[in-house]
Amino acid sequence: MEPKKTTNGNFFDVMHADHPPIDQVSFNACTLPFPASTSSRMRRKISDVGKVLFDSLVRTGVVYIDQSNKCVFDITRVESAYAMLITDRDFDVRQTAPQCSATALIVSRIANQAKTFRQTLKFSAGKRDSYERVLHLMDMIAEAIGPLASYRTFDMDLELAATVFFDDSVSREKLFDIAGNCRKDFMFSEASRLIVVKGEGSVLQSFAVLKDAKPVHIARAVKHSGCFDFSVGRVPTHDEQFMASLAKHLEHVFRRAKMLH
Repeated sequence: MEPKKTTNGNFFDVMHADHPPIDQVSFNACTLPFPASTSSRMRRKISDVGKVLFDSLVRTGVVYIDQSNKCVFDITRVESAYAMLITDRDFDVRQTAPQCSATALIVSRIANQAKTFRQTLKFSAGKRDSYERVLHLMDMIAEAIGPLASYRTFDMDLELAATVFFDDSVSREKLFDIAGNCRKDFMFSEASRLIVVKGEGSVLQSFAVLKDAKPVHIARAVKHSGCFDFSVGRVPTHDEQFMASLAKHLEHVFRRAKMLH
């Protein structure tokens, strides 16, 4: 991720001498709402960047202005922090929607801590950090969180599950016996592994079918798709009635396809 350009100026302008040094102002990273998917190493990185952001906000306030779009963002509010993250990006999918949502929660918590300390210590406003500088720190937090923070999930319906099974990734010779009956053990084994990563919008279309649900594979599919908002679907293997219906549906589709050929 390339850092945005920043305007000239000192990011760490000093305050009045009668105020305590900034490093004596407590920053509590323990209260940050880390996504469950974030590793301990990344949590430490978020905490480190969060401290830098906190110091900046304590000095200069929590309201930032995007001069190019004439937008004002009070980042103590989650929705405003989210808007700042996605504004003026031309939707180049630098971050995903789940990633931005998780980042906005953390940034708003840091901003509220900074606002409380400013009010408690009666800090006078110093020279404000540039909009680009603060946004760059927010981007660093988003990068540490990663694209898969708290993504939405869904259970596939029969049609979508059948489409996944008839994808080239599944061998029809292994899925059906010579009579065209579904081999249910093989079907269940494959169903528990296959997932669909689907873009959200007015028309829902899958953009990746994966054989393995490992996070790194999902993240790669999302990145390659260029999709900002997405959900991840699985075959509901816990539903015995659904799996029985799926077997019959697959057999019907398979036999119909053989008749047409």
